[in-house]
Amino acid sequence: MEEEVFNVPSLFEMKKLNKKGQTGGLVTGLVMGVITLVIVVILAFVIISTLSPINDTIASSTPAVQIVNESVTNLVVAGDLLSVNALNGVVCTGVAMVNASDNVVILAPGNYTIQSGCNLTGTALSPFLTYDVKETYTYTYKITSESADLLTGNFTKGIDNISGKIPTVLLIAAIVLILGILAVLVGVWQKMRMGGSGSI
Repeated sequence: MEEEVFNVPSLFEMKKLNKKGQTGGLVTGLVMGVITLVIVVILAFVIISTLSPINDTIASSTPAVQIVNESVTNLVVAGDLLSVNALNGVVCTGVAMVNASDNVVILAPGNYTIQSGCNLTGTALSPFLTYDVKETYTYTYKITSESADLLTGNFTKGIDNISGKIPTVLLIAAIVLILGILAVLVGVWQKMRMGGSGSI
């Protein structure tokens, strides 16, 4: 009856298998990291494309908010944009205006009007043209659409930041991969050298 022989791998073979596993894990980790980064960017683009067309006009306007004595330099017919002009769907309504130097009340509409887009304009025949003034006004805006605009802007900036770092991430991944391969090659070379010296 023949004896059953069990093949036990040598220490050299076991280390070789470990090195292969480490290299495979390194490559897999790098590939999965890059794929995850690409998926995150694609999802962000999907979110942006969903948020961008939002223009909810139903029950989305805020209650009127008042701004008191906003300074406007050099009242002119061409107009000056008030500080809230960039809000989505903003509508400004004048409450009062005073001369900045002596607080004399300037009456509307004979001396000024607030055009669409919150543009404060002087009337052509107003004696207060070129004066520095202070405007008190109320404004409303589409809060839902403004929130969508802000989210879209934040996502866009985030994607720009991530996209700008992708070349750096890929470069670091390539360097790590090359170093890993070199480490494996050095290990194999050392083992071959040790094996060669043992046979002499």
